[in-house]
Amino acid sequence: MKYAGKRAQLRGYATEADFEVTWAAIDHNEDGQLSLEELARYYGFDLHANDNANMSDEQILDLLALQAHLFEEEFEKLSIPSHAKQPTLKVKPVGPRQVRQHLRLQQIKMPPTTTIVADLKDKTVLIMQACDGGDRAALKEMLESDEVTAEMLLVEDELKGETTLLKLARHGFVDEARHMLEIIAATGIVDAQKYFINLADKRGKTALAYAGEYQHVGLLDLLLARGADPLHADGTGWTVLHTAVAAAKVDAHASTISTILDHSHVTSEQRSKLLNATDDNGRTVIHIASYKDVPAITKLLLGNGSNPKSRDAMGFNPVALATKSGRRRSRDLLEEFISQSDFRSRS
Repeated sequence: MKYAGKRAQLRGYATEADFEVTWAAIDHNEDGQLSLEELARYYGFDLHANDNANMSDEQILDLLALQAHLFEEEFEKLSIPSHAKQPTLKVKPVGPRQVRQHLRLQQIKMPPTTTIVADLKDKTVLIMQACDGGDRAALKEMLESDEVTAEMLLVEDELKGETTLLKLARHGFVDEARHMLEIIAATGIVDAQKYFINLADKRGKTALAYAGEYQHVGLLDLLLARGADPLHADGTGWTVLHTAVAAAKVDAHASTISTILDHSHVTSEQRSKLLNATDDNGRTVIHIASYKDVPAITKLLLGNGSNPKSRDAMGFNPVALATKSGRRRSRDLLEEFISQSDFRSRS
């Protein structure tokens, strides 16, 4: 087996130097080839001994199996220095674990909230605390410092699974989020911004979901423009639209819904899916709006194509939910919309 062929099987388990050392131990005659005899020698077999002169087919197959798994076994044992540069994955990451590997995301243990930030020396922790506590001035100063690297930003709180961006999203700091993403984009990791933006915490919520929950229109706009997935669903099946509708309290919050539905990076197909996506209870965004009772939100959703006759897992349509929860304005709006729609369909 050729040397060049095996290099491709490292898959990020070791550095180049580690590879050279291990290969030298196997390639006894230094011809760049991996022979069965060299492999047997590496594992302690002597093919020339009398008792091995007539190896059975099973024994030969065992050695070939060892040959196939050699690199996985050996390189998984090697410890990689934290500062060692690891190659970017050659394939598209699938699933949270692979994405974290791709980004080389590190977990950190956050100190107690009572710890005074000024007394901490670890800048990575300082950045996380500034994002978590909404200390905009401190965060801005650190991000503008030449000392801040992408490695300090590509971290997550091991307890909550929250990245720096997830913590920052609750506060809606647009300029700081943009600066953070620009630093990460400069790492050379393929699509680093997009993967980082779409990381979810242990509840399945992304930065986009938090921006929607806290009605941060500017941050919603930035994240969608940089690759946030509007169809991502959290642990309860809620999309960003479910979350934004549930958090809306006044008519002015309709601007959050409009930002999501009308964004240039949200396709018409995605818009339709957002309006009709069901959560774990079988409820669409119009079900949520029916008992939130914010007229501007209800009208906006209906005007964009939400189905007022859809039923949840309990068999309730939005009108029934509004009636059951005493939301008279929602009930009246829904009934009027259905009546007019039915009239137009008969005409």
